Amino acid sequence: MRIKTYYAKKAKYYDAVNAYKFRETNEELKFFKRIFKKFNKKIKRILDVCCGTGRFSIPLGEMGYKVVGIDISKEMLNVAKKKVKKNNKNVALKLVDMRTYKSKNKFDCVVCGDSSLAHLLTKKEVVKALRNFHRHLNRNGIFFYDVWNYIDYRNWKPTDIWTETKGDIKISIIRKNKIDSKGLYRWADDIHVKEGNESFKLKINSKIKLWKFGEWIKMFKDAGFGTIESYTNLKHVKSHKGIPERYYFVAVK
Repeated sequence: MRIKTYYAKKAKYYDAVNAYKFRETNEELKFFKRIFKKFNKKIKRILDVCCGTGRFSIPLGEMGYKVVGIDISKEMLNVAKKKVKKNNKNVALKLVDMRTYKSKNKFDCVVCGDSSLAHLLTKKEVVKALRNFHRHLNRNGIFFYDVWNYIDYRNWKPTDIWTETKGDIKISIIRKNKIDSKGLYRWADDIHVKEGNESFKLKINSKIKLWKFGEWIKMFKDAGFGTIESYTNLKHVKSHKGIPERYYFVAVK
């Protein structure tokens, strides 16, 4: 299934299905600010790539940063637009592909969350996107990216089941997982939605390519980034037998 179709079907219920991500947001925002301070970087303008329903764009705008959020899914952006408060003039949302986004403005920081680059299935496409981010950064600008760890994914169970509640929406998800030896991860979701007095099901599936740690580092370098650091010490990042489930990369132009 094309990725735009996947998010079109999921958009209305994305926040409920992914409520666990929103519970991590405040910790991640604090992490961003620690990195800004570490690199003595005064941040004014931020590009939020694959902004989805505004998980980072909206709070960053409320914190006073000038934010441009871009996404390839108009349905996800429509949800984000409904969530932006009328008095929040700091957030602009644009429908565009991250590989081809163009702006005359430069940014102090680019954020790309939730393994979004992994939707690009070749190194060529990943580097193309990274080079575009690099072009849009000011000198010494900072790029943030978090991604699931390929090695940890290999240890996942074939089936995951979890539930979430958001307002009057109750969600039950059954996810079938499959990952091959080259890091191509496919999943199929049976999503049971109870909204008020209505109940129905969604069946959607997609795939991402999870590269190994060293491959990510090489792609950052190929895109022109200099200083590259990785972090696994955020409170919500779990480790299984010493293997972190995800990495937070920080790359500096």
